[in-house]
Amino acid sequence: MKKQIRCQYDESLEIILNYVRTKSHIRPILIGIDGRAGSGKTTLVKNVNAIDPNISIITGDDFYQHLPFDIHGKSSFFYKYQGYFDQNKFIKNILLPVRNSKEIKYKKYDWFKKGFSEHTIFLPTNIIFFEGVFMCSPDLVKYFDFSVFLDSKRDLCYSRLIKRDTSQEWITEWQDTEDWYLEHYSIKTYVDILVDVK
Repeated sequence: MKKQIRCQYDESLEIILNYVRTKSHIRPILIGIDGRAGSGKTTLVKNVNAIDPNISIITGDDFYQHLPFDIHGKSSFFYKYQGYFDQNKFIKNILLPVRNSKEIKYKKYDWFKKGFSEHTIFLPTNIIFFEGVFMCSPDLVKYFDFSVFLDSKRDLCYSRLIKRDTSQEWITEWQDTEDWYLEHYSIKTYVDILVDVK
């Protein structure tokens, strides 16, 4: 097992870039970025992309699905975890084809319309970042060459999500599911980089 790197958020960009620059490959390099909603995953990946425009990004937000509130109190966290993000479908239709350098076509989830948009075509580059909550789950992390978890406090993420005009009720339900996910699967213990977000 590789030794885990622990660092601050400001240090993580350079560590990831060093990995990308030194990694040899015969297929696309896949990097998974996980962390709570509001932890800074999208910002981190955009910062990497600003320095190296040759990377490409797939975001979990395009694949999550809205669950109606009337099932929240009646359903287990495991049911909601599976309902929010169909990981088997993601592996089959996204991860495996991209890993084999194949063009993919998929529909992005529209959170405002609560449905899927028109098809998007994605052409794999040499380095691909996958960022999103649940992205380094046990079923997904094994496909990544490098994995990162942004370790942030629930309260910090809550304050960031509120500023996005996100429903307070939705935030609570989502964060409760995140808590279950992080405790149930011990995600922080097996990623390559654990980033302290303050």
